Amino acid sequence: MKSGQFTTAIYVLLAIINVGSAFKGAMILFRATKPLLMLMLIGVYITNSESILLFIILALLCAWSGDVLLLGRSSSKPGDKINETGIIIAGAGVAFILCHLLYIISFYQLGALDFKHYLPGILALVYLVIGTVLYTGLIRDFPHLNLYMKWGIVLYASIILLMSLSSIGLIDAGDWHTLLPFIGSWLFILSDYLLVLGYKINTTIYQPWVMASYLTAQLLIVLGVAAIGL
Repeated sequence: MKSGQFTTAIYVLLAIINVGSAFKGAMILFRATKPLLMLMLIGVYITNSESILLFIILALLCAWSGDVLLLGRSSSKPGDKINETGIIIAGAGVAFILCHLLYIISFYQLGALDFKHYLPGILALVYLVIGTVLYTGLIRDFPHLNLYMKWGIVLYASIILLMSLSSIGLIDAGDWHTLLPFIGSWLFILSDYLLVLGYKINTTIYQPWVMASYLTAQLLIVLGVAAIGL
């Protein structure tokens, strides 16, 4: 087994354990495995890529810090103070905004923003409509959502949609690997949508699906970038 296959297998195993523990409510195991995942994914990237981009590693480190911060949410219970949740969201939000910005820079380095003719305008309009629908759906009837949190959600939604938009430029019809970052970006959006929805209704019921979509998203982005960078 090659080193890249080995590290990928270990990551997948850790992800299965993490998601499975979330489904079973085994929070000790969940909390023990979560901080290991992004660190393992850095190993996946390094061992699967011949041309390593520093910004990808930095993006994963930012995601790791966001994961660690969100462990505070995983240990909370319905009814916990909204202020505490707001602090967790803010800290993790900054970490993941940096993660997405670093992904955008990485995609740019790989030529992802080299759109032609009218395509950028059409795609941007489509993403704007999608973002507006998702945003208005989330903030509607969101209890105790102040102005700062609303603008924070707007900022985060804009950055992650821009990350997904930029991944489209990586797509090459002759190489299916180039689709992986785009698919991963939408799984990332799904994960964050479910995460915020859980905050909205003050429940952790979506946590297994949040982690399943998030961990798959990160793996697809990393494997796609590693393949494109070869």
